[in-house]
Amino acid sequence: MKERESILFSASTSNQERDFYFKKFEPSDDERTFSLLDLLTYNNNSSNTRALHFYLFNNIALNADGALAEVMGDYFVYWLKDNGAFVLRYLQDHPQLEKVYLLNIGSAFYFGDQPLRYDEFKQTVTDQLGPNELTYSIDFFHELESILISFQETECSYRFLG
Repeated sequence: MKERESILFSASTSNQERDFYFKKFEPSDDERTFSLLDLLTYNNNSSNTRALHFYLFNNIALNADGALAEVMGDYFVYWLKDNGAFVLRYLQDHPQLEKVYLLNIGSAFYFGDQPLRYDEFKQTVTDQLGPNELTYSIDFFHELESILISFQETECSYRFLG
């Protein structure tokens, strides 16, 4: 608890992060939430703040609905791309969260405007991994590719029926 408090009240933690941690605002599809998501996703290079950022990001991710949920995919892509070993190590023990990551990353690649091709993304992530994460990543990416195929099959079915 002392370590968490020292990070929460350090100069490197913003008021925005503290406010969300202490539940002073609910995330929604507004500028305040997008600003926080940008902060948590694109400024997580410090090993001191990465765990806090990851915790806060996942809290938003698990509770996102409606318009906010629809735009979360790119954030998931960047979290995994920039912190592959860290994220996959955590997801191994959290299957509910793993499903959220898989669906959001799949949606980002299938429906979104990803500047990164899927094979480049996969290579970037796997290049960061040690032997333990690499073994898990095989199953993770297999499941992700299954989701991408199911999106494609569903879209084809709708075209056929439509």
